[in-house]
Amino acid sequence: MPVNFTNIAIADAKLGVVDISKAYIGHEQVYPNEAFISGLTFTVSSITNSSQNVNFTVTGSEGAEYTLTGSDGATAPSGTQTLPAGGSNTHSISISAQSTGAAIRYPRVTVATVSSNTPTSFSPANLQNYNTVQQAAGPAPSYLHTINYSVVSGSASTHTSTSINSAGTVLGASSSSSVNLTAGATWYNYLTVYVFPAMGKEFTSASDVSCTVTYGSGQPTGWISGTGSGTLIQRLGSDTHIRYVLPVVGQSQAVQVTLAFSATTHTITTAWVVPIIANHVPGSGYFTNETGILDYNYSYTGSSATGTGTCVMNDQSSGYTYTAGSFTKYSGGAGRDDVASASASPSSGLVNNGTATFTANLSNTRRISQTFSSTLSAGYINYTGS
Repeated sequence: MPVNFTNIAIADAKLGVVDISKAYIGHEQVYPNEAFISGLTFTVSSITNSSQNVNFTVTGSEGAEYTLTGSDGATAPSGTQTLPAGGSNTHSISISAQSTGAAIRYPRVTVATVSSNTPTSFSPANLQNYNTVQQAAGPAPSYLHTINYSVVSGSASTHTSTSINSAGTVLGASSSSSVNLTAGATWYNYLTVYVFPAMGKEFTSASDVSCTVTYGSGQPTGWISGTGSGTLIQRLGSDTHIRYVLPVVGQSQAVQVTLAFSATTHTITTAWVVPIIANHVPGSGYFTNETGILDYNYSYTGSSATGTGTCVMNDQSSGYTYTAGSFTKYSGGAGRDDVASASASPSSGLVNNGTATFTANLSNTRRISQTFSSTLSAGYINYTGS
């Protein structure tokens, strides 16, 4: 039913030839006496899974009153809102972050009309009173992947480092590694396990170490690889070891695997080929056995080692007796770093055709097999004749 100003319908009232857009009785607007909301929407159709603010726009006629209600992760401004001149309001809607593993969701804002000052309705009457925006699924969950590893047979140990200190000890000994991975993610080149032989031992082939894989009971299998192809590393003058690079594929649950390494080691053999030891003996005596302080193919036998070599004094003219003087560790030549100290027995009273036995004590026996063919490195005895 129209609202009249005296006997004229306000809708038909004019000021001169211009339609009256508004009419008041006192300070109350009597025309138009109702307002409408004609549109409501998010300004974007989809958003990321992070916390953020998204614009939501309501359109209609000036004076339309309404409230906003957020749900499914959306928080809207509170209180009654009024459309200004121009008929459009844009509101900032707070969207919370998606939690880990959450599915795609649709944050929603619902508009309800309010008629506290101006009767307000939707136009058209069946206008949908809400709108949603698609929010991406939450971050994929990650699960702990634990890899246990150890040497179960043979003289060797597992490490995560190839560093060796001055005492020949390998640093970084370890038996387990863990990482959080999302399902399907691949962990490339992160887990590297080095298998080192015991002191005095070496590997000569990658096949000297094999690996047996055991997955956790009832857990998925096949998610760790690279266990069948270790690589032999030979560092001249230092050591040998076998390297395993183990890619891991993420599973949808916490998992664990055990790697059991079996090792075959070989005794390190180091030979000093030095047929010049007589040069270090003053006088007319000389060594008839010239193999040097350490005999050919002397083998290391542990974390420290001793070895002997013998030489015989021979008098080129009869009647002379030779007495051993000081025994000296020779400081030059290849292999010298292996020799910590050296001694001879007997150290005195050696007569013609007597035999002297030399002993070398070794401090660094983490070497690969090799032959030193340069200057004697272990030591010599000075003799005086009478």
